[in-house]
Amino acid sequence: PDNIELKMNLAYFMVNREDFDGAAKIYADVLSLDPDNLTANLNLGKIFFNKEQYQAAIPYFEKALEIEADNADALSLLASAYFNTHQDEKGYELLEKLKGLQGE
Repeated sequence: PDNIELKMNLAYFMVNREDFDGAAKIYADVLSLDPDNLTANLNLGKIFFNKEQYQAAIPYFEKALEIEADNADALSLLASAYFNTHQDEKGYELLEKLKGLQGE
């Protein structure tokens, strides 16, 4: 029951079957065992983001950036989540950081 790799594979399978709620539960379970799991944080944030639950997605993207500060995926998605929750100043800060990573 505590096999993180197995849980991650099951969550991935559920996402592919479009069982996003089931996958979200598994990612949350993984995070209860390993709060610093980058992939689980990012993917759980994506599930909330895709359901337009931007405020719920934000903590997972923020945690992903704590784990890997230069993760372009997390930066981009968090910026979008900030814009969608009317936190434009934070969104623009992240876009500037993202541009710096991309050499713009």
